[in-house]
Amino acid sequence: MSDSEWFGEPHTLIVHSVRPPDGPLDDGELDYDIEHPPSCKQEDRGQPGRSVDMVWTCDVASTAGDVGLEFSLRYSGTPITEPGTYQVQGWGRKIYVPDYGAYEYDAGIGVVESEASEASEASEAGGWLRGQVAEVAETVGRLNEIFRDAVTGRNS
Repeated sequence: MSDSEWFGEPHTLIVHSVRPPDGPLDDGELDYDIEHPPSCKQEDRGQPGRSVDMVWTCDVASTAGDVGLEFSLRYSGTPITEPGTYQVQGWGRKIYVPDYGAYEYDAGIGVVESEASEASEASEAGGWLRGQVAEVAETVGRLNEIFRDAVTGRNS
């Protein structure tokens, strides 16, 4: 793992029910609870003098809130198709794009272990997730090249 790649702490995801995707643009729906590790913090996002609205501020909670847990799991190549208990973790990658002179950030949540996995399988799953992250980064790089060529009128 390099400085441009990172993985968050594992969280326990308890999936109570699953509605499968209804077509290629649908991520399905999960009824779930997330158990956060002790290192995760909560913050009051309520308005002063009004209700208290405690929210988790970790990478898993923010990604699930921003793009949806179902989308992020599918995007990471680890969609959940049946109820159960899973270990999930956030991941991220920073890629320098010389044509733009800027960094592009990519992130998501992936499954690293399910209740049926043994410790060795969990290690393999973590390695598999890292491989998926690298594959996503490669695809993003190719899409950047296609976009650049379309904008500049060059052919790849």
